[in-house]
Amino acid sequence: MADKIVVLKDGVVEQVGSPHDLYHNPASRFVAGFIGSPKMNFLVGKVEAAHELGMEVRLDAGALVCVPVEPDKSLIGKPITLGIRPDDFSSSPAEKDIAIDLDLDFVEHLGSVTYVYGNAGKEAVVAKAAKPDPLKNSGKVRLAASPADCHLFMTNGKALRRLHAPANWS
Repeated sequence: MADKIVVLKDGVVEQVGSPHDLYHNPASRFVAGFIGSPKMNFLVGKVEAAHELGMEVRLDAGALVCVPVEPDKSLIGKPITLGIRPDDFSSSPAEKDIAIDLDLDFVEHLGSVTYVYGNAGKEAVVAKAAKPDPLKNSGKVRLAASPADCHLFMTNGKALRRLHAPANWS
């Protein structure tokens, strides 16, 4: 893979960086959806608060999450998009994790990896399953993700700068 990647959208540079940096720290929703397979999940919500710990977002799917990004009080009450990579989900939430209830559509067993596909509210979600054996092709499953692994994108597509490196950053 290349040392640096230039991501273009409509002939304009969106971001330049290493594959690792673009994957973990996308500058925009476009870059976040471009890098990675399966692509990043995008969940719509509304900003409820901004404080020193980040931004509190109420997802349309119901969950409330405080994402550690630079707070911007001008965004309170406005729509925002939360991004979560399929690999960042787990099936056992820690105390401060975001929990999302997923209506399963199907489970894809690919040998060493299993992906679950479903809907959280009106949004389609793909997650890498940690424990694939008990999962069926229908029903509900609760997924969790650390807020430190989440991204926030404004309505113009630009990402809010994260306050902390994600737990899996190396």
